Amino acid sequence: MNPEEEISQFEEYLKTKTPLVESTVYIYKQVVVLFLNNVNTLESAQGEWSPTLDDVNLFLNEYSKNKWNYHYAFALKHYLRYKGLKHLIKDVQIYKKRRRKKMKKDYEDGVVREILFSIDDPTFRDIAAFQYVTACREAEAFTLRWEDIQRMPQYAVVRLIRKGDREGKTYINTTTFNSIFRKYKTQNEMHGYVFFPKLARLPPDGRARALRCLRSRYDRALQRAADKHGDVLNSHDIRRHLANKLLDKNHNIMTVKEVLGHASITTTNIYLRERQKEAKSAILGMQGVIVHEDEGAVDVQG
Repeated sequence: MNPEEEISQFEEYLKTKTPLVESTVYIYKQVVVLFLNNVNTLESAQGEWSPTLDDVNLFLNEYSKNKWNYHYAFALKHYLRYKGLKHLIKDVQIYKKRRRKKMKKDYEDGVVREILFSIDDPTFRDIAAFQYVTACREAEAFTLRWEDIQRMPQYAVVRLIRKGDREGKTYINTTTFNSIFRKYKTQNEMHGYVFFPKLARLPPDGRARALRCLRSRYDRALQRAADKHGDVLNSHDIRRHLANKLLDKNHNIMTVKEVLGHASITTTNIYLRERQKEAKSAILGMQGVIVHEDEGAVDVQG
């Protein structure tokens, strides 16, 4: 088997079958080149060759500590799909992201606010505040345009581009809107982005690279602020926090779905499953010794 021919065919597959930008195709191609160079059975293969689960695990175990390990996993996932080995893809999922400590589920509202207020970069602090009041995704905040904001007397309507290019709306009261967006009023209000107006002058491919860089810097800024309080916080934790607040106030699950911008109620039900686990531990924690009284009543002593 010729590795160069294999890489060429895989590159053509990426360009025709997946909506990836040119820089991502290049990264994935280099990862597969590295993978094929580390496979011992490739040189002795006659005719059609397919990687085995041992080949995949050996490669991912070797590079799983690299900070770009999710690129390796995503690239191999596309390569296995190209080879028709979908049954091996589930074994790659565990390497998609590094394991990290999760935020506390019992965060009080004041603790989250203190962490967000201690973010050192003022622009990232405003983006975190925007996420905190709207539960939008960080990519939706980065690409927010002035033309997507419609001011009303008592509130503002913000149009967001959700995952899959779906349109969604969120609302901000006037006081909160002014506290977050007033300092950006001098920027181009018709065509520019709200937080990063220079993105509008970049070509699509350069804009995608700039957004990846900004998201990485934003995550690091959030983590630095959380480190001051001895804990962990990422951008998705802010969305999860607002979802839990809405559920605490007994809002309907469909309302939470619309606020978070989920395409399916199945995704929103994840928060309900977390609540069911909490309910289970709470009930079991209250159950002590059951005492049967003479009258036949049952007393549960917690």
